Amino acid sequence: MASEVFDIDLNDLTLGEIEEFEELSGMPISAVTGGNVPVKAVTVLLYLTRRRTNPDYSLDDARAIRLSDLSFAGGEGAAD
Repeated sequence: MASEVFDIDLNDLTLGEIEEFEELSGMPISAVTGGNVPVKAVTVLLYLTRRRTNPDYSLDDARAIRLSDLSFAGGEGAAD
């Protein structure tokens, strides 16, 4: 069974989502633009991006996703 790939594009985040990312993760957005991204940061980024199309999407939903199902974009030049 093919699994869905979840795209996370940092350049597509709104300022409000970046603020919420920083609040929920406890780290600045610049922490995820250098390559070594903490798992908590990935979880919050996935939660924020999926919630756009599914308001009921939860942090627990994001925690159930495998790393192999993620695709990242926008790391270089993202807001600091």
